[in-house]
Amino acid sequence: MSLANNKLIGEHLQHLAKYLPKLANLSLQNNNLRHWKDLDYISARKDKLVHIRELVLIGNPVRDLEYKNDRVERYKQ
Repeated sequence: MSLANNKLIGEHLQHLAKYLPKLANLSLQNNNLRHWKDLDYISARKDKLVHIRELVLIGNPVRDLEYKNDRVERYKQ
């Protein structure tokens, strides 16, 4: 599913797990996700969207910051 280019922030993701619990692929490309906490709404660590296999975050401040600060491995996990 693509939610790319929608100026989304973390709060906008809060209902995804409820309505699409078996979602496996999600593109959040080119949105406004600034912090790792913004992704808690979909985090398997928080028992949300546990079936996610592909998550695209290109063009979000959270991803760009990880690459800028040479934390690519952390980002990929």
